[in-house]
Amino acid sequence: MTGKRFFIALFCVSLLFLCRNNLLFSTQAPEKQETSEEIFLRSPGYQALQGKNYKEALLEIEKLIETRKNDPYLLKMKGTLLLRLNQKSEGRKFLKKALELNPMDRQARLELAQAYVDEQKKEEARANLRFIIDNPDERGYYEDRAQRALAVIESRRVSKPTKEEKRWKVTGTYGLEYDDNVSLKSAVRGFKIVGDRNAIRFNIKNGFSYDYFRDQTKRLGVAYNFSQSFHTDSLDEFNFRNHSVQHYATYFTQVLDRPTTLGFKYTFAHGTLDSKTFSSSNTFLPWISSEVVDNVVLSLYDNISVVNFRDKGFSNGVSSRDGLYNTTGVMTTFLFSKRKRSLSCSYEFGFNQTEGDNFDARAHAARTTFRTPLIEKVKGEASFSFVDDNHYNFASLPHREDLHFDLGAKLIRPITKWLEIRAYYYFTKVKNTHAGVLGQYQYSRNIVGGEVSFAY
Repeated sequence: MTGKRFFIALFCVSLLFLCRNNLLFSTQAPEKQETSEEIFLRSPGYQALQGKNYKEALLEIEKLIETRKNDPYLLKMKGTLLLRLNQKSEGRKFLKKALELNPMDRQARLELAQAYVDEQKKEEARANLRFIIDNPDERGYYEDRAQRALAVIESRRVSKPTKEEKRWKVTGTYGLEYDDNVSLKSAVRGFKIVGDRNAIRFNIKNGFSYDYFRDQTKRLGVAYNFSQSFHTDSLDEFNFRNHSVQHYATYFTQVLDRPTTLGFKYTFAHGTLDSKTFSSSNTFLPWISSEVVDNVVLSLYDNISVVNFRDKGFSNGVSSRDGLYNTTGVMTTFLFSKRKRSLSCSYEFGFNQTEGDNFDARAHAARTTFRTPLIEKVKGEASFSFVDDNHYNFASLPHREDLHFDLGAKLIRPITKWLEIRAYYYFTKVKNTHAGVLGQYQYSRNIVGGEVSFAY
């Protein structure tokens, strides 16, 4: 009996010991791993940095790099300290390495821009400063410093830093316009269709977008857009309504030391004409844009759409428009007059493979747009495009080939930060050397109007 009591007492003492030392039921959370920045801030190297003893601070950073070779914070600090020690080439090298790992590190980009300024490399400095301005931090701190640095380079006034960008955006456009050829009636004598062709049209466009994920280099979001047109006279059959849902993604990085954005957008759209289903489409749009040299932006894109039309025409094999519509393009935008003016030039190749032979097509397009401030608070925009649309598989001879000429002009006047008004005019001319032959025609069209637009 004595031995039994002894073992019970020994068990109780052992249990008490384990509980007192948290060895049996530990309630402590696992320790959080310290970041490189936290380690450096409590190291002697940080005290040396505060005292402007850059050599000692650099030695401490190099010790930490031995165990964390690809840490962007440590690489940034090493590059910064090397610049302070007047080792410009080595400093830039480590700052570039840091930006390869974290392109949205605004402090590293600002240090790199300053190094370029010191060496009179203004083009490289501008590219990094503009990247900071185009991608502001939450407090606007680095954006403010970048604007001031850029103002020194370009000798202009400093604008106020913008506030943190919202994750959501609401947009709307409401316009009234006159269209002299709503039904696209032929201009060839003897081929005209009797009936109204012109009307006043009221347009409504509303949209909402939300970035559900966003960090220093990536952005993911969804959007919904709605549009509706209303026509006067007897042209209600052309009242078009469209619903679209989008999912978009963008990624900010550097390619050959130049700020670069990669993007992808998926859109599902459903349209109705006079309250009857007109078409449904799925569109995929990958793109890339980079300021390849100072003030020159190069963009590449590929718009791929699979469209289903409810009206198949008189024969699926001839008149159906259902199928694949693909447009590949390259656009170059030139910025000048301190980036206040721009000229965009693009070339596009389109290839349509449809169920009906009449709508198989190969198209070549050239487009240009010029934007410039005019008088105080008024901006102007002029555009021109030419499209050679060759329906190479047209059911009857001669094959159909349309030449499209488009001219446009627009005046834009901001009213507030979120609201602006626009006035515009568009002219379209479609020429066809075989107009009047069955299934081929040409026409012209004029549209003039105005609209109010907001984005909040």
